[in-house]
Amino acid sequence: MKTKDVKIKDLFDDCPSDKTLTKEKLQRLKGEYPVYTATIGKPFGKINFYNNTKPALMVVNDGASGSTYIVEDEYYTIGKHATGLSVKKEYSDCILLKYIQIVAEPLFIIKNKSNGRGNLPKQDIMNVKIPIPINDKGNFDLSIQKALVDKYENIENQKKKLIKKRKEIESIQVAFTREMQTVEVKLNEMFTLKRGKIISKEMIYNNKGKYPVYSTQVGGIFGYLNTYMYDGKYLLWNTDGLAGYIKIAEGKFSFTNIVGIMLFKKGIDSLNIDLRYIKNYLEPIFRANVKGRMGEKGKNEYTKLNRTMIKELDIKIPIPIKPDGTYDLDAQKKISDKIELVDKQKNKLINQLNVLIDTDIVISKW
Repeated sequence: MKTKDVKIKDLFDDCPSDKTLTKEKLQRLKGEYPVYTATIGKPFGKINFYNNTKPALMVVNDGASGSTYIVEDEYYTIGKHATGLSVKKEYSDCILLKYIQIVAEPLFIIKNKSNGRGNLPKQDIMNVKIPIPINDKGNFDLSIQKALVDKYENIENQKKKLIKKRKEIESIQVAFTREMQTVEVKLNEMFTLKRGKIISKEMIYNNKGKYPVYSTQVGGIFGYLNTYMYDGKYLLWNTDGLAGYIKIAEGKFSFTNIVGIMLFKKGIDSLNIDLRYIKNYLEPIFRANVKGRMGEKGKNEYTKLNRTMIKELDIKIPIPIKPDGTYDLDAQKKISDKIELVDKQKNKLINQLNVLIDTDIVISKW
């Protein structure tokens, strides 16, 4: 496929916009015409005037900088924090807006990240070069653009099916306690929930040691201190970020304020409770009840699950018991082993799906 690199400013006009629009102004000037800003894919509100009548590719300047969406309303207004691009008249019959969006958005996002400013000014957008398919005469080829868009959308649809399949696999739970005698114990009666404390990178740098500090990042270790908060074996859960995930901490350790600890209450037969069993039972419930931004395709998540939210769930944990009514530790361990075997197979499948889902589509290289 032959292509020609062309700057955005050579193909597009900058759409008129009103950078003075605010929520207060929208409230005063309510009307029928949608206002498009940095809110991706939907109007920020409606107003009583319009400043655009042509289809446009909207590029976000602030917030999710570099992200794009297409507006095709007959009449609409563009506000602040976004740049509208309409195809120049001379190219209206040989440029497909959807093709431009697919090819340009990754380049806009890369440009935003490389400038280090956290936003994407209009000038930077206009100077981005994109590859346009051309025919043997060197003219822009609309038919190839359409074919590439069809191929891209088919792949994206397949990815959506894979994401759905991944969610189905992630939700699989096997009830190993069904044939066992159990007793239900309320989480609120079994554990006291406490949050960690603020531990800065500076604090860790000035107090380097051998005791891990747990947080929510990959691997869970934020750093190492010369002091510790707890010594023993405990359950920790993420309160913020990737909320609801549970880890087992053992030995001497500390943890930050975006992690919570579950402490056995007095009177609980903790010696006959397997923490793996509790973790395996609670984690799916925790994850199903987090609040916040889950993120596209499971990425860029920022969710929360604080101790008040957990208490309000009023979770009951079924614990296997022996004929005499005491907790059956061996049964819990056997169940944990089986669950972890199932999870290992689930994770293997999920990782294979992630490879396909996360594969970047570079349409210009087809």
